[in-house]
Amino acid sequence: MARFHPVTTPEAALIVLRYYNDALLHWIVPDEHPEPDPAGICACLPQGSISSAVVRWDGFSPHPQIAFHIGDRNPRYIDPEGFLVLRALTLFGGFPSIVADRKKGSPGELHYVVVFEQNLALHRLLADTGADADTRLIEDHHDLRLSNMMHSASKTGGRSPWRVRETAIRLALGRCDLNWEKWALAITRPDYEALLRGSFKLLDAARGYHLCRTVPEPEPLPALVALDVLGSC
Repeated sequence: MARFHPVTTPEAALIVLRYYNDALLHWIVPDEHPEPDPAGICACLPQGSISSAVVRWDGFSPHPQIAFHIGDRNPRYIDPEGFLVLRALTLFGGFPSIVADRKKGSPGELHYVVVFEQNLALHRLLADTGADADTRLIEDHHDLRLSNMMHSASKTGGRSPWRVRETAIRLALGRCDLNWEKWALAITRPDYEALLRGSFKLLDAARGYHLCRTVPEPEPLPALVALDVLGSC
């Protein structure tokens, strides 16, 4: 039997829109618009299967994180911008769940957050993993912050031919089409798509540097060779 989850309320939708707008204005004009309080994106829960969320500081990072629960499962930790993405994606359904990466009880068993019942792993969406790549969680699999992720080449040639974020956006818009009239959330389909794409862009702008790496520089040329090179320019 499918588990019942409460639908998104108009108040919850307003919280998501307000946090997105405040975060966007802060990035555009930081001197005029303060960074929004991350507690704002934790309000009006439960939303679907997301039962609760609180702001958390771990003492190691200067940035806050959100500790959120899916049902009664152990908390997951995520960047505020990542939690905005999750709440926006599941505004009209496709609520997150937790699945095991291998047979229950197997050595090294891990549990990942997925959305839309399509095995769309949340950490791959947040990291914008390509079809020919993979993204692994470096340490604790409960930690979904971009600072705990690393891109790598896929050993299987890619888990899916889909463009993962585009697939999630398409599925979210499909849920909007299905539930917009019934749920009476005050957002149009074009505005909802702008919210989805903008939320991903805010996440990339704020935390995307965690997925970048330095590039090795070549060894300095010997002095005589360098002079010859310069003389031929």
